[in-house]
Amino acid sequence: MSMLCYLPPMLEMQGLIRFFDTGFILKMFFLVLLFSLFPVAEIFILIKASEYFNIYLLTSMIMVLSFLGFLIGYAHVHSTIKHIKRDINEGIFPEKKFFALAGKFAAAALLIVPGIGSFIAGLIILLPGINIKTGKLLKGGNRQKMKEVYEYLKLYDF
Repeated sequence: MSMLCYLPPMLEMQGLIRFFDTGFILKMFFLVLLFSLFPVAEIFILIKASEYFNIYLLTSMIMVLSFLGFLIGYAHVHSTIKHIKRDINEGIFPEKKFFALAGKFAAAALLIVPGIGSFIAGLIILLPGINIKTGKLLKGGNRQKMKEVYEYLKLYDF
């Protein structure tokens, strides 16, 4: 088992304790609500587009976009993780890259969700300044927790 997959019992407990924080639960529900808006909007877009295009063409186009989104999202997340690992090995605290990683995870989720609108929203979030701001919005800008993750990751060789 890889050392990165192993979480000490204390970290697992901290993750579970967060589910008793009503602020955390509210943030998670808003995040689910945000992601649920995209399929609803996509249904409307597909109904309108089916008046002009064959439904099979639309279905195949959406599936291709979803697969492309998977490839693009994975490439961006993988690249950011490599940069974070390099910075950690050099002893640099990559605060902006942590935020960018959170933003790129959100963008990747939108890119993978089937649909044209979510694909476009995911591409917009991947833009350099926007993914950092999205990451700050998702992570809440908690520098102390990021510092703890940084110190924890410094203990492992990448």
